[in-house]
Amino acid sequence: MTPMKNQLPKVKSIRELKKELWRIFSKYIRARDKNICYTCGNPGQHAGHYVPQSKGNALRFDERNVHCQCISCNSFQRGNLVKYALRLEKDYGNGILQELDRIKNTVYKPTRDELEKKIAHYKAV
Repeated sequence: MTPMKNQLPKVKSIRELKKELWRIFSKYIRARDKNICYTCGNPGQHAGHYVPQSKGNALRFDERNVHCQCISCNSFQRGNLVKYALRLEKDYGNGILQELDRIKNTVYKPTRDELEKKIAHYKAV
């Protein structure tokens, strides 16, 4: 069945936009960190959260909360959080852990417009 001439393009759902943004954002994070694990220094192929997505939706796409990690640190060591915390404080200064902890409790529901703008931003960088 071919689409009709006047048929509007399908609008992506919020869920689809989040999935697309994660794909682009995680690629950006890995490139930013030169594919080196933030917590152990080995080659990395994942974008790992300090505050997990399940606990801090407001931090899901926060660049301070997401860094390249190897599969060992990200999956097998569940983020290697002690080393992650030490590195965050070294890179962002004292208080970063408290700030991330405060933000994680914020209720955040991104709008379609916010997601589309972030997608465009990370595609451009």
